Amino acid sequence: MTRKANKLHYNAIMAIKREYFNLLAANSRSLSEMLKAVESQLKISLTIHDPLGIFHTSGLIYDWFRHSHELCDYKRKGEWDKRCRQTCLYDANKRAIENPTSFIKHCWKDLDEIVIPIYKEEQFQFILFAGIFKTSGSATYFEGSTLETYNQLNICDVEKGVELTRVLMSLGQGILSFLDNYYFSNLGDDRKIIVERFIYNHVGTKISLEKLAKHLHLSSSRTSHLVTSLFSKTFSQLVKEERIKRACSILKNSQKPINQIPILIGIENEYYFYRLFKKEMGVTPKHFRDESIK
Repeated sequence: MTRKANKLHYNAIMAIKREYFNLLAANSRSLSEMLKAVESQLKISLTIHDPLGIFHTSGLIYDWFRHSHELCDYKRKGEWDKRCRQTCLYDANKRAIENPTSFIKHCWKDLDEIVIPIYKEEQFQFILFAGIFKTSGSATYFEGSTLETYNQLNICDVEKGVELTRVLMSLGQGILSFLDNYYFSNLGDDRKIIVERFIYNHVGTKISLEKLAKHLHLSSSRTSHLVTSLFSKTFSQLVKEERIKRACSILKNSQKPINQIPILIGIENEYYFYRLFKKEMGVTPKHFRDESIK
């Protein structure tokens, strides 16, 4: 899927408030529908980086996880693709995870994107990329029709970048609201929703049955019985399944080094993670990643 970034409608940007995204989240049938509506409204191209794998339950199509503007796709192969991965996946992701401040990423193709780290309760969640924009200099890597496309892009000056960043930070919170409300609201039993949400939100930490019991204001034994009656599975099984799903999503949608994944999903022992993944998925994490990108 190729999405062109047309001229930004800054009046539309200024008119959009947080309530718009909350309403959009409430009425969208899917995240893809929600993001397409925002792209159409703002005349930009959006990309999501999901280093923690929180989108594995969202049904979000793969296209949103890659920079698919036609200029990003231009000659994306071999050494060029490696340079793209270095700029967008490694360098930009590292900076966004370590620092919650938004910034402009300058690509080696003379393309700019606004990078917005999205946080929830001071915890990093995912990264939004918005663009694309041309730099103030002349294009070096494009020719023919792609050069014409490049010349039609806007330059992202500081003032407009700040305006767009504010809107997209609200969009990020709207996406989190969508994940939190839309999918969990379909679970039925209120207690089931609470348990699912607790595991989903805390799977990357030292989660325990005792902590869930405290959250539910129940004893540990009563909580254990409740979980089993609701899911026909133990609490440990639910946590294990969520961690494996999260690991699969990270492996498919990022280039995060495999030895750094266990800690992101709440597993401190790297070798235990390898054994668990092989047992549950039938293949090693490396084999799973290699197969997913073919």
